[in-house]
Amino acid sequence: MKIENKTPIAEEIIRNNPTGYGLFAGIGDNFNSVAQVICELMDDAVSNLHANKDDPELSMTVVLSLENLGDAVEITVTDGGSGIADLSSALTIACRDGAQTPLNEHGFGLKHALASCDSSPDQKWSIRTRTKADAAANQYREVKAPYSMGTSELDKPMKVRFYSGTGDLPHPTGTSISVRCPMAKFRTVKPDRKAAPSDFHNLVRYIIEELRYVYAGILANTPITMEVWEISGGEETQHTLTPLLPVWEEGSVKDYGDIPCNLGGGPLTIRCKYGNILKNPSNAIYYKCNMESSGVELRINGRTIEHGMFDRVWGEAIHPSQNRFLVQVDLITDNPAALPATKNTKTSFCEADPRLKNLLSWIASYVPAPAKDVDSVELRYVKELTAKREKDPTALRVSREEPVFQKIGLKAKVDLFVGYIDRVTIYEAKAGKTKALDLYQLRMYVDGCALDNKPVDEAVLIAKRHSAEVKELRDILNTLTAPDGRPYNFQLATWDEEGIVIRQSA
Repeated sequence: MKIENKTPIAEEIIRNNPTGYGLFAGIGDNFNSVAQVICELMDDAVSNLHANKDDPELSMTVVLSLENLGDAVEITVTDGGSGIADLSSALTIACRDGAQTPLNEHGFGLKHALASCDSSPDQKWSIRTRTKADAAANQYREVKAPYSMGTSELDKPMKVRFYSGTGDLPHPTGTSISVRCPMAKFRTVKPDRKAAPSDFHNLVRYIIEELRYVYAGILANTPITMEVWEISGGEETQHTLTPLLPVWEEGSVKDYGDIPCNLGGGPLTIRCKYGNILKNPSNAIYYKCNMESSGVELRINGRTIEHGMFDRVWGEAIHPSQNRFLVQVDLITDNPAALPATKNTKTSFCEADPRLKNLLSWIASYVPAPAKDVDSVELRYVKELTAKREKDPTALRVSREEPVFQKIGLKAKVDLFVGYIDRVTIYEAKAGKTKALDLYQLRMYVDGCALDNKPVDEAVLIAKRHSAEVKELRDILNTLTAPDGRPYNFQLATWDEEGIVIRQSA
């Protein structure tokens, strides 16, 4: 048996220190929207104010300034907190030495936010801060871009510079963080469902709604206040933020109040409230009574982390009839170990964390899943339309859920199929406003009927109302032909035109 000699004959040190620029650029692409980046900057201010809430000398206001520079936006977050005592720790990636609350869980937030706005060699950001010690010395401290780690001649150390005075900080102590964001990236604050381009004012509106939602619990239940200053074309507009809260349907709400609990990491308090909400048409994103804005809303100390999650709690996808159901859960504690871990962006929880699994089990145990309304609003519309067509003496055949594409075994069904004496008409029904995809769905049904040798003379998209893009698309499609060579004949109708009214509670 051969015995291998494991004694090394030599060794050398691996030189793997990252460059500051390379590392900074590497962490800059994890957010989906600049609105999430702004929340990271706001988190640091909120965390500092919460940790020092008993200090009467501090200002409990966080101010977000958004200045339109044309090709870029200057984003500035200013607070009247205690200032940053250790800028070195604050600018060290993954360092939590300065953590004050669970909002500082990862030690990435500030660096992550700055890099996400612009990690290019031409990055522009600055941090000005003033503690009580600085105020006593009549000075403030400042750090400016670029981000570096001092690992080489080309990656020189960042420097903290001391200046006399206040540095235009509005309070005796506090911090102001500014970062320049390219306008193309700033436009990511626009919701995906909004097709039309947005001007700067509307982009600011989307950010305001995001902040009012994310920090609703903080704005409603703590002394902390928030302002947004919109600066464009030499004009300044101040917006004082109020919490964005759902409008609950009367008689549907169950409020558990404060419940002590332990998810596996120590004691905390769960605040839980659930019920049906009413649609808020003034909102662009939240509390719209749709799949995206319903389900379960999870917060930590008033700050929203994640929403939706219906399938993860009750094990099945949300049904359209359940879109008005909302569960609000707020986890109250200053002990990070008691909380489910969040991802670095703080836009969701870590799925494998056993504390999260215990929380979802708690919700499933104490909150009953809402009943499905099998007779949805849309279905009730279709039933009324079916009844009307069945009374028409020229209608020889009236069929709901008519199968199409039967020859290829595709399980697709058109809402209503009517065979009149002189024509065949099919209907695709929508309860609310139509979108372009609805018309393409109807086109698919026409093509399926043609393949099944049931040619359609008229295809009607019926809804509450039709968008301009749907009307334009209808006109374009009507210049084309179906697979059987017959010209398309798409028509748009409304429930009002049919004299059909369905009463909704939302």
